[in-house]
Amino acid sequence: MIPNNMQILNHHNEINSIGSDSLMQPFRLPAFLATLATFFVTLIILTLGSISMAKEQPIAFSHETHVTQNEIPCQYCHIYARRSFSSGVPPVSICLGCHGTKEAPLIQPESVEANKMRDYWAKQEPIPWVKVHDIPDFVRFPHTEHINADAERFIEGAEDGCDVVNDDRSLACKVMYFKQGGDNRCTACHGSVKTMEVVQVVDNNFGEMGWCLE
Repeated sequence: MIPNNMQILNHHNEINSIGSDSLMQPFRLPAFLATLATFFVTLIILTLGSISMAKEQPIAFSHETHVTQNEIPCQYCHIYARRSFSSGVPPVSICLGCHGTKEAPLIQPESVEANKMRDYWAKQEPIPWVKVHDIPDFVRFPHTEHINADAERFIEGAEDGCDVVNDDRSLACKVMYFKQGGDNRCTACHGSVKTMEVVQVVDNNFGEMGWCLE
């Protein structure tokens, strides 16, 4: 039987309808491929986020100048470390104790960077430092308990094998710094900040699960 024009037209419409429906369907990866892709994307983001890098700050503050050259203890400025969960950032008033105000400048009266600090004081604004050592919001790291902890709680010889020259970020070296106390207790976690012109994270896995055990 030879199909009439109406049958041919209906058949043509059915074919077009099937083709259109297939084009309109969104492309979906198989479930296992989607899971795998998500895993790798997450891994890349975490890796890039943990790369140690210096961050530009509103004032070019040199820890090397203040701590190493002028021998200012860490906790002279970070006054909350021994008494609070957070070490905090120094209030502008601490900076004024040495540098003075614009009306009565003391140390480095012509310094561009010191004058930036004096401007924040004049405007009664905190210095908007960019946070460098960050940990997840769900982690509660009590600085006070670590700063005031008894070093004798470590097992004897825990620092043995520390090679400061070749691997000062090993667990043995961290324990050694911690047991020495004082500013070296800060070095145990934050590295040798006292030698840094610009603060940066020294351990790529800082703040991650297991960092305290490595």
